[in-house]
This record gives sequence, structure tokens and C-alpha cells, in this order.
Amino acid sequence: MPTAIIDIGSNSIRMFVYDTSGKKLKRIFKQKEYAELIRYIDDGKLNKKGIKKLTGTLKTFKLICDLISIKEINCFATASLRKISNSQEVLSTVKRRAGIDINIISGKEEAELGYDGLNYAFGLEGSGMAMDMGGGSTELLLYNGENILNAVSLDVGSLALFQQYIFGLFPTDEEIETIREHIKNEVLSQAVWLSEGAPVSAHLSGGTARAIARLHRAIIKGTTDIHGYNMSIADIQMVYDTINKRDNYAITLLTEIMPERIHIILPGMFAYLELFKICNISDITISDYGVREGYMLKCMRTNTLTI
Repeated sequence: MPTAIIDIGSNSIRMFVYDTSGKKLKRIFKQKEYAELIRYIDDGKLNKKGIKKLTGTLKTFKLICDLISIKEINCFATASLRKISNSQEVLSTVKRRAGIDINIISGKEEAELGYDGLNYAFGLEGSGMAMDMGGGSTELLLYNGENILNAVSLDVGSLALFQQYIFGLFPTDEEIETIREHIKNEVLSQAVWLSEGAPVSAHLSGGTARAIARLHRAIIKGTTDIHGYNMSIADIQMVYDTINKRDNYAITLLTEIMPERIHIILPGMFAYLELFKICNISDITISDYGVREGYMLKCMRTNTLTI
């Protein structure tokens, strides 16, 4: 039976429908809404407009599921709801108005589920790092084969950085330096181990990573699929430098490829570049699989389903 997974992020709310009848997870439908829930947080609470935005989006997703006869809907939230103080009020309101239960997962669980999704897609071997930057946080997980060595969720998200530190459309040099200090402080306070290892490869999932890959592909006029897209640190630095010129070419790229991310792509890319330095990342592979697939696999295990 097809199953829907809804991922409530700080920047976007996404729904993927999977066919699990075969030996592999197969995506058969997807829907996305750029809700930017983080914009509706006042004094640590999701305000009435934010709750209405969330509820309306989920009601639409539920209607779509009803129309295509999807009976099973599994919904989870990440930093978008785990950082607010009125999460229980939000959950009960959504349940009452949209008929959907939301499971708020911890940062550590988000990192582990992201790793599960990557491992499912790539069959990870050797040592490496899984990295997933969303709108509200970044999850980093160090692994060796199937063994998880360490994991952390940092308060470093592309939209959160924009909201907190940037006062125009694009960051100034001073604002970039403030973001750099924020990232250093997050690592020093939560994950000193990130800077203590030998160089490792990284698999990047999430919207920021896919956006960077799409920009790079457009700049070099490439045609390679985004899933499995290989990049060097120099490639990402080149994309950052190209967009940071903010000339007609850069603006055209952004408006044609990702108009919804114009304001958050530079802080997101800069944050990734800083984390690459801190974590001693050697090379990068972009993944279209991550926490959603990890959550889907978890749901299947819970329901004793196998693929």
C-alpha cells in the first residue's frame, strides 16, 4: 500500500508518497510548500498565523492523499517545531483541524534517520560524515561503515541565519563575519570532536545541498543527476563566489533556478564552507535521499514491514 511521509521543516513542508511493494522504496508522488514557519515564531512560540499556515498546508496534503487513496500518512517535524515552547498546542490544533498526528523528532534522531536514508541509497562504507542543513538546523553525523561514532544537531540553518543576522536581501561582509563566529561558537559548545578527525568524505542531503548542486550544474552547463552529484570544496567555493558577485548573471541564475531561495542560499553556502573547514571534509557527494527515507524505513520497521 502506498504510504505518505510529510516532513515539516523550518523552510518548507514536503510530502513524498512511496510505493513499498517492491524490493526498493519507490517515490511515486511529491508535493512541496515553502511555508517558512520560522518567520511566524514570536517569543519562542509559533503564532496564530503560523499555526494557520501549517494547518492549511497539512489539510491540503491530506486532501491530496484522500483523492489518490493514500490511507497511511506519517508526519514528522524537525527544528521547525522542536524549538518552540507551544509545541503541544500546535500538535493538538493540527490534529483537530487537519486530522494528522505530528511526531517531533530530536536533533540526534534527525541525524540518525538522515544517515539511515543515505546508507539505504548509497550503501555507505568506510569512514565519512553525513551532513544535512535545513532552514532551522544542521545535522552532522560521523560514521565508520554501519557504526555511528558521533552525531550532533547545530543551531545553524540557512533560513535561521538569514532571520537572525541578515538585514537586507544579501549579507554584508560584517554579517558574514557574525555568521562565522556563530558557527564556531556552536561547534565549540556542542561538538569539539568535529575538528579532531582525519579528512573524510561527506554526503550532503537537504534543500541547501541540492540547491548548491543545481547552481553548480547550471554554471558549468552540466547534465549529471543531482542524486550522486560529486563536488569538491573548490567547486562549492566557486559557486559561492559566483553568486556573491550579485551581478546580472548571478541574479539571473537565482531567479531562474531557485527564486524561493534567493535570500538564504548565500548564508547557507557560507555556513557549509565553514563547516567543511572545521570538519576537515575532503570531497562531497550530494544526495536526494535522507531523513524522509530514514523515517519511512523506521515506519516500516515499526509496522513489521520488509522491503
